Amino acid sequence: MRSSCQGLLSSHPTGLLRAIGLLLGAWIVGAQGPPMNHTRGESALFRLNVSQTSDLRVLEWTFATKNLTIMELTLGPPGLSPNWTHERYRRRVHVVPKGFLQLLDVTPEDSGTYDMQARFRSGPFQKEVFTLAVYEPVPLPEIHLRPGSRTSGRCNFTLECRLPGAGAAVSVSWRKGDPPGELAAAERRGLSPDRRTLNLALSSVHPDDVFTCLARSPAQERNASVQLGDHCAPRPAKWLYMAIVLISVILVTLGAVLWFWKMKKREKASAARGRRHPVGARETPSPRPTRAWRDGAA
Repeated sequence: MRSSCQGLLSSHPTGLLRAIGLLLGAWIVGAQGPPMNHTRGESALFRLNVSQTSDLRVLEWTFATKNLTIMELTLGPPGLSPNWTHERYRRRVHVVPKGFLQLLDVTPEDSGTYDMQARFRSGPFQKEVFTLAVYEPVPLPEIHLRPGSRTSGRCNFTLECRLPGAGAAVSVSWRKGDPPGELAAAERRGLSPDRRTLNLALSSVHPDDVFTCLARSPAQERNASVQLGDHCAPRPAKWLYMAIVLISVILVTLGAVLWFWKMKKREKASAARGRRHPVGARETPSPRPTRAWRDGAA
């Protein structure tokens, strides 16, 4: 036993750990990597930290959350040979070089902990743990703008970021400018508790002022923007609107009076012509001189 341990120590950089595993029958547990966050329909790649040496005998993949063995990879002359232990994953799992495991078309049901156990011919085991979290896709935000009243020279707005069908893992934040940056302190005070509504009271708005709603999950983010310059252009005062309405009423009234006066004038002219020439009357011709009168005159 002592000679075998000395051989392990001299032939492998990790000989001490393997000697301890050989003596105690313990597991050599690899470091757990950061969680892998993915969106439904994507592919998840599990990267191993195990070198495929001649001492490696088999790799076993397990969905630990559901206590389900996916497959075993045996190292032989042609390389890694998969031995499927669960048909559910046969079409969704690819083995890529170096023994990496690629899980296709992931769904939220695939979320959980996955274990990889590497068994060596020399006896000890190495274990790596992976955590996969799968989220629903983040919907494209929809910004609804509601202009408010103007008070003390300020332009008031309410911006509402709507996310139809968003899950509980989606968070919302607002940005300003291009590229988007943090809101000013006065603007942050207008945020609603769920951060989806932003109430603004701006003293001035530049044409290039842009506000962006950023929707984010641990695996994905999407955004939508609105430009406020066109919505906060100076508007005429109320008295100007009233003056325009009053002038329009006066012009319409004058036009109606003028038309009525012309119609009356035309009717009077027609009546006067009718009195001078009654309808059906004929002009009586002057009597012609008689023949006796013409003879006497001669």
